[in-house]
Amino acid sequence: MESEYVQEPEYDQEMHEQSSGLERVRPDGGGPAAKRRAIPGPKQDVLNNMRELVQYYKENTIESKQKAQAQAEENKRLLANLGNMQDQLSKMNDYMQENSEHNRELEKSKDTLLNHNQALCEQLRFAHGATEEQTRNFTAFGQQTMAQQQQLYTALEAEKDRARELERVTAQKTDETAALRAKLTNQALGQTPRRARAKIMNPAEMRNIGRKIPVIPFAPIPSLAATSSSDEDMANPPPTVSGNIDIAALAAELAKLGATFNSTPPKTGKKRRMSSKPVFEAIPDAIEKEWKASPLQHRDTIRRINDHQKVLRTVKEAKCGVENAEEFAMKTPPSVDEVRRCEEGHLTPHPDDFRLDFNPGYRASRWNSIVLGKIVDTTIVAGNRTIVVPVPREWLLEKLKGQLNRAQEAWARIQPRKNETPAEAAARANQYREYRADYTRVLAAKTRKYDAREKTITFLISLKSATKAPDLDAWKRILEMLKYLGHDGMSEEEEVEKVGAGGVRRYVFQVKVYVWRAEEVGKYLQLVDSMEDKIAVRQKRGNRPLPRERNGGQSISGAPKGLPACFYDAAWIKKESEASPVFYEDLEVSEEAFYLLAASADMVE
Repeated sequence: MESEYVQEPEYDQEMHEQSSGLERVRPDGGGPAAKRRAIPGPKQDVLNNMRELVQYYKENTIESKQKAQAQAEENKRLLANLGNMQDQLSKMNDYMQENSEHNRELEKSKDTLLNHNQALCEQLRFAHGATEEQTRNFTAFGQQTMAQQQQLYTALEAEKDRARELERVTAQKTDETAALRAKLTNQALGQTPRRARAKIMNPAEMRNIGRKIPVIPFAPIPSLAATSSSDEDMANPPPTVSGNIDIAALAAELAKLGATFNSTPPKTGKKRRMSSKPVFEAIPDAIEKEWKASPLQHRDTIRRINDHQKVLRTVKEAKCGVENAEEFAMKTPPSVDEVRRCEEGHLTPHPDDFRLDFNPGYRASRWNSIVLGKIVDTTIVAGNRTIVVPVPREWLLEKLKGQLNRAQEAWARIQPRKNETPAEAAARANQYREYRADYTRVLAAKTRKYDAREKTITFLISLKSATKAPDLDAWKRILEMLKYLGHDGMSEEEEVEKVGAGGVRRYVFQVKVYVWRAEEVGKYLQLVDSMEDKIAVRQKRGNRPLPRERNGGQSISGAPKGLPACFYDAAWIKKESEASPVFYEDLEVSEEAFYLLAASADMVE
């Protein structure tokens, strides 16, 4: 049969609206569109297919969202499981450490029993002439000792098997933790990156990879004799220089600086005030200094001190029922009448009574002396079982007195003041604890930053000493400046989360600005940070380092006292001095002769 030729209809507006689903409908519901809607045909089938496709894609979209939500819940569950496994791993490690200590005690008991058994055997050999009854008694005692020794051997082997089982379980948990970490790394791509670990290269490694440490030209340093130290020039501004610098002339000037650096500069006026410790805290430091006199025994001495401090902390927590000084605030001290009777000699604390006296005069309290003495005696007995080398009793006692001072401060802080309710006192104590937590966090960050910068400068000095670089003395001066600043002179950083284009999260460190610090000092520290990237090799493990942004606002930390005048910002000192006439005196600005280097316009050669 011949196929019929169907002529396609001409294009018109009404047919276009019908094919695209846009049909005209009159207000009264009539019209050709209403008539055609009910008539099935190829175009209506196409429209139906399109509606089915739209419905299908909508259902797929809803199903995809549900799968994404389920995946997010699964990630949360995996994170919770990871935290639980880490807690279990930490508990297992603690338990293994306790088992190790118990094994050491069993080993010592074993050696003691062996020595005792040998002594008994010697006595048996020398007792040949004794009576038969004495011989039988010695034999029975020896058999009893051997039975006890066999029991100890059995217990020791059981503990070793238990330790091996714990090691196996720990290894299994470690593998599971690693697997969870890998799974979370693949699923959660938006986690927070932390600081990456860096390793300082040695000079040979730097030569192998072709890195070159640039020479930093600085302006010549004026001689001390040519500069007056008047009280009017509070900031001691450094000399400025512009343009190119002759390296040969710079080397000559830096050689003069080296002579000035190695010599003792004249010091006039106020000295930098050093922090002093109470007498009861200085005694342990003196004993520790005596222990560390021999460099060959320094590491053993540190381990020895840590071991005894651990035993002391364990005994104190067991006897006093606290884990830190803050928990003493919830303890009830002895009454005033009990303390008075103890001072008069009519009362002595019970052997099981470890309450501490926090009333005025607590440092010289006889009650506290007796309680601390009991803790020290218990510590010595416990330490002699696990630590070979003993420590002086005075060292342990003075360590406890230092902790007593912190415990009394925590107890006094929560006591209600005049016209203050207990609730207000508790709120004030809680606010102080939050402040201390923030302060500890900031101090730890400053300490890490100071140590990293000191390590960088020390490495540069050793490298430039080997290569006889012309800026060696300049880096020595920067190291001296860093030691003047100390940990308190390091800027604060705050980790913040930012959301960029497309909703991508990223974390940065915002550096807070010190308004009291001279601008030149900040430039030197930025220079040290930039040199760290040139001498450090980033480890492949760990996360990438976070970028730093210097727009974190002003820091609320106060300025450290006793620094040389050139370390402070002159405009800041002037502004604060106008607000308070005694500000400059309270700042205790040191009048030691210290001059900062001024970097040239060509910062890096």
